[in-house]
This record gives sequence, C-alpha cells and structure tokens, in this order.
Amino acid sequence: MLVVVVMFAVLAALGSLKWSASAPTTTGPAPSTSRPFVQVTYRLSGSAKSASITFTDPSGNIQQVTAVPVPLVMKDGTDGLTMPAKHGAFVTILAQNLGDSGTLECQIYADGVEINRGISAGGYAIVTCSATIP
Repeated sequence: MLVVVVMFAVLAALGSLKWSASAPTTTGPAPSTSRPFVQVTYRLSGSAKSASITFTDPSGNIQQVTAVPVPLVMKDGTDGLTMPAKHGAFVTILAQNLGDSGTLECQIYADGVEINRGISAGGYAIVTCSATIP
C-alpha cells in the first residue's frame, strides 16, 4: 500500500514542476544497509529547457513524463525526485532533450550520496543514469 501511495505522490508532484537554477550537492555518509529502504533522488539539470524523462518508481516499474522543465524541481521546491528504494534495487533515469540544442546532466543519489552521473549534449540527445542501490 505504501508503494502505491508513494507512486501516486511522485506522479502528482511531477505534474507540477517548476524552473529553478539550484545546483546538486553530494553530502552525507554512505547509505546504511541496516534499514530496508534508502531515499533515492533522481536529479536532472543542464542548459536544455525541457526533457522527456523515464525512471523506475519504488515498485521497480517504469514511469514516463514528457515536457518536464529542466532542472527537475518539485512543486515544493525540492531539487530532484526522491522516493524510497530497497537495497539491491536497480534504479534508472533517462532524459531526452526536447530542443535542438543544450545539455542534460543526470545524477542518482542514495541517502544523499551520489552513486551515478551522466551527461549528454546536443539537440534531442539522451542522458542515462543507472545504479544498483548498495
């Protein structure tokens, strides 16, 4: 039940994104394996104006959202999209630039620690970040 509620909250928040110029930061200790879940954050930034994103949700299902403003900022001002994930889960975010120029950069964080990063440049280019949660 928690996963369904989180998934609906994530999708509802994605529907109300706004533009922000905040930069991602890497802070905190390595993710703890003593808890069943870690907080995974997908971040997307760059000079592109908008992107279509595809990502794995807390159930491991693929979700897709089009015309997302870059950088990815939630309605409440939170930088990136955060959700729970189990240790050992495979997580991924892909973003395609919807314009004819610009860059996209993605990062995946587990409990505040960056675990993967990717960058792409050019019109309609795709950036991919994937990781297995430690």
